[in-house]
Amino acid sequence: QGETLIRFTILPDGRIGAMNLDGSSQDQSINRAAWGAITGVGQFPPLPASFHGPQLELRIDFLVNMTPPQ
Repeated sequence: QGETLIRFTILPDGRIGAMNLDGSSQDQSINRAAWGAITGVGQFPPLPASFHGPQLELRIDFLVNMTPPQ
């Protein structure tokens, strides 16, 4: 059981940019699995032409065997 928070960027061409572990579960196997869930994608589809930022930044909260807050 644990919670891992990862922040990462998607570049306009869909490549994954910087990744940061913003919140550790204190269990390396959970942290690695969460990290791999993102990097395993390889590359995302390109961002839409209507997107005007330099990159898209996302934060994903991985909950393993935990109930999400209401």
